[in-house]
Amino acid sequence: MRSAPGTSTRLAPRATLAEGIRALGAALATPADGPTWHLEQPLGEPPDALAWLAAATPTTKLYFEARERDRAFAGLGVALALDAPAPGLLAPLADALHPAERDLDLRWIAWARFDPERSADPAWAPFGRARAVLPLIALRRDPAGTTLWVHLRAEPGATTIERAARTARRLLAGADPAERAGRAGAGAPAADLPASTTPAAYAAGVRALLARIAAGALDKAVLARLRRVGAPADPWALLAGLRQDHPHTYPFALGLSDGRTFLGATPERLYRRTGRTLETEALAGTARRAADAPADAARAAALLAAPKERREHELVLRHLLEGLAPLCRRLEPAPAPEVLRLRALLHLRTVLTADLAPLADDGRLLTALHPTPAVCGRPTPAARALLRATEPFDRGLFSGPVGCFGSAEADVAVALRAALVLGPTALLYAGAGVVAGSDPAAEWEETEAKLEALGARLGTGAPGAGDAAGPQ
Repeated sequence: MRSAPGTSTRLAPRATLAEGIRALGAALATPADGPTWHLEQPLGEPPDALAWLAAATPTTKLYFEARERDRAFAGLGVALALDAPAPGLLAPLADALHPAERDLDLRWIAWARFDPERSADPAWAPFGRARAVLPLIALRRDPAGTTLWVHLRAEPGATTIERAARTARRLLAGADPAERAGRAGAGAPAADLPASTTPAAYAAGVRALLARIAAGALDKAVLARLRRVGAPADPWALLAGLRQDHPHTYPFALGLSDGRTFLGATPERLYRRTGRTLETEALAGTARRAADAPADAARAAALLAAPKERREHELVLRHLLEGLAPLCRRLEPAPAPEVLRLRALLHLRTVLTADLAPLADDGRLLTALHPTPAVCGRPTPAARALLRATEPFDRGLFSGPVGCFGSAEADVAVALRAALVLGPTALLYAGAGVVAGSDPAAEWEETEAKLEALGARLGTGAPGAGDAAGPQ
């Protein structure tokens, strides 16, 4: 099969992933002439994308699934990667494409550090400050169906895509769709890192932030913790378990070719863009759920009336309104917060919808919205500067943006309830919001409960405890 340069080829539908892989491999045996070639293989049966990634040949492996579970995107290999010093500089991604590629409905997975200005820990350095990746091979599921596609681009200085086609064939050949069961790794024993992250040290950090809040330097700061635990042999099995445990979340994983993988199941949406329509939300203010309906209703009512929780919620809502106002023709928040009921949590949530102005692209949206007070504080510059001095470790991608981007739509989450898997070791992260009236001991307990979200799957926490404390 030979196609004209820069064209898109749609193959005949195949029933299963295995059949689709064989059909794509056969098509790639005779690559098109020219610098780009896009092949699409429709599939009749949506496969298990996480099992596919787990079984594939070691390479860059990426996954992002919508919170509604109506869309998922999995990628193998790299057709194109863009790096930038800040997330807003990654857009518009279409500018990096060949003219023949810009009419294609391509999807990127992109991420950014929580604080691009902080010196990166060596564990995080390979992820870059902000990066967008167009996969070489992708499995895409949405309401229109499931498609396996290959996107070939000639390497810099090359005139044909022959080498990219060989790489794609190798990766396809190694992507056996059979599931692999996760195995517990020997790993390292659970331990807080650094050693100074003890209840007393964390309480001292909270008190230091409370003093700055009382002095008027800021309204809120989110203080994080880090814990090291033993990791499973298969991080994709870990993600599959988190996806099952936490249904109203965004499951995501960013796996690099050296084997390190940042993964999680986060409840927090940064924004969802469909065409020129935007949806975002203020998600702050938390209470545990009760076992029976009357008690649960009473806790929801108490959450809505709690001054401290409403104050935290209002800070996030104000941040969204101020950041989005210059980018929108219409911006409408819901008239009052509602209670979002998760498996074990109650959250205060205010949904905002907007019609975007012509110049409002994803880069400007990321710059305006990240980081929110739910993960950093307010005012943002003061809170982030204090956290650099107070948190004794680099957060890396934890609490940064991660999402799936395309010209027609984008869905972006905040990377929470997450772990960095480094061979037999996993680094777990959690934070708690500090505002006037915060109690240091209560904030420590909040982070303990959040760390158990992943610990339950890693054998270091009580099952079901993970939803017990707020969105940070």
